[in-house]
Amino acid sequence: LEEKGLAFLERLPARYLQLILEQKSSALTAMLAAPSNFFAFEVSGWRKTVDDTKREQLFKLVKAYLRILSLDRKMRYMINVAKEKTFHGHVINLLKLQYDDINQTLLCGVALPDALNQLYAELSLRLENVDAVQNASNSLKVEKWHLTAEKARPHVAAKILGSETENLPGVFDLLYNFRCNGFMIFYYVLRELHSRLFEGDDALEKLKSEDDNFEFGNNPYYEELYETYSKSVARKKSKTIWNAQLKKNCRQCLHEIFGGDLREALKYYWSRRSEDSGHNFLWNVFSESEISSQLYTPQISSRSEVQS
Repeated sequence: LEEKGLAFLERLPARYLQLILEQKSSALTAMLAAPSNFFAFEVSGWRKTVDDTKREQLFKLVKAYLRILSLDRKMRYMINVAKEKTFHGHVINLLKLQYDDINQTLLCGVALPDALNQLYAELSLRLENVDAVQNASNSLKVEKWHLTAEKARPHVAAKILGSETENLPGVFDLLYNFRCNGFMIFYYVLRELHSRLFEGDDALEKLKSEDDNFEFGNNPYYEELYETYSKSVARKKSKTIWNAQLKKNCRQCLHEIFGGDLREALKYYWSRRSEDSGHNFLWNVFSESEISSQLYTPQISSRSEVQS
């Protein structure tokens, strides 16, 4: 078997490779000998039959779909980074430096571990989402929390949290102890709360705001696909679910472009397949029957015909 043919097969998902292997071994050998003829429609001059307008429409759809997949990869990466960074351990280490016994009871009458848990709970009531936590973190810097005098700390802490009253619960005493760099506890607690609250829709919004090269303003398909995807993220739907919905949307668009002839759409896709290096649109959007029916399977003469 030629090396070129083997390299071609390595790019195929296992299921489609199996479809080819189900043919006679002699047919497989013949196909590998001419790997450029992967599909039956690949005959001389086939590209000349492709309409440029339809192809442009198709690849706007392809680019929109690939863009969603790219956004999802970036979003998952951002979430993983946020979840992996735990600041709770930094808080515990500072408390161990500040107090002789990590289980001792504070002046407010609450044991240190319970006080820390209550502190997180109280902050969660006041800072209900990622934006609120981020605003508090920014205010922490603006108010120069690390330079705040001891008597002013309850007032400044309330201001940072946007509280209308300075009468914060007793467990906030954990934040007012600046011994052994204790002023960092407030920062670490906010960072830990941020990582706990950070979800897909927050990551997606951040990606959208940071995207300074947005090229899909004139793409008629992107808005619909993005809306489907973003709603799925907000509802915490799995990739299996939202990808199936995107596939349905893409197939509906293909029907509109090619009048329901998805085999013709497959030919148009193949004419510029290099724009989808992973062939994600091919494997995800076209059905197995549509792909397998177009596979190039040359007719092989029987043994008796060869002998004659």
